[in-house]
Amino acid sequence: MGEMNEYRAPRINEPQGSQWAVKAEPEVLLSGVELQGTSFFGFASTMNKGLVRSYVEVGRYCSIGRGVTLGLGFYDSKLPSTSAFFSWPAVSSTMRWAAEKPKRRVIVGHDVRIGDGVRIESGVTIGTGAIIAAGAVVEEDVPPYAIVSGTPAKICGWRFAEDERKLLLESEWWTCEPSELQKYMCPDPLDFVTKLNVASPPRYQSTTQDIFSER
Repeated sequence: MGEMNEYRAPRINEPQGSQWAVKAEPEVLLSGVELQGTSFFGFASTMNKGLVRSYVEVGRYCSIGRGVTLGLGFYDSKLPSTSAFFSWPAVSSTMRWAAEKPKRRVIVGHDVRIGDGVRIESGVTIGTGAIIAAGAVVEEDVPPYAIVSGTPAKICGWRFAEDERKLLLESEWWTCEPSELQKYMCPDPLDFVTKLNVASPPRYQSTTQDIFSER
């Protein structure tokens, strides 16, 4: 069984932006990404030259292409003003927030592939195993293992049959020890799940590393 110290520490190469913090598991690689606020990246997820707004959570084994934007910001069109000034706490304790429940969080499940140039609205959840075609603009939640494309993004197919999707999700294979997973990965999802059930590999005892901007 692979031990934790066999995996590479998370790497953030040539980050852009200031005042950011990333909590990441091992084998994460972010290259030339503009970071804002706080975000989380799970084991072996990668991203190249995109934008990550605050409150973004990315699961394990995700592949994110070039020029992807995670979180497009949020404004309430029903307010008298759409200015961000009114979304922050008022200086007086007697005044309340202009937006009490801002939709700012983006959640990306596990094993998600996001093509180049994709834009994902704040408040959207991308289900585990989904594929987002290049250039798509995602405004609504995407179900697990769906394939979506277009502007706005719509479901154009599924990676696997319904019974296969169900078994993969129930297996929670992404929680297993990564070095053990490599032994059982195969083209047939049903065969893969069967092998996991027989082998019953140990769960991955994850640790995370906090990485902060220098300024």
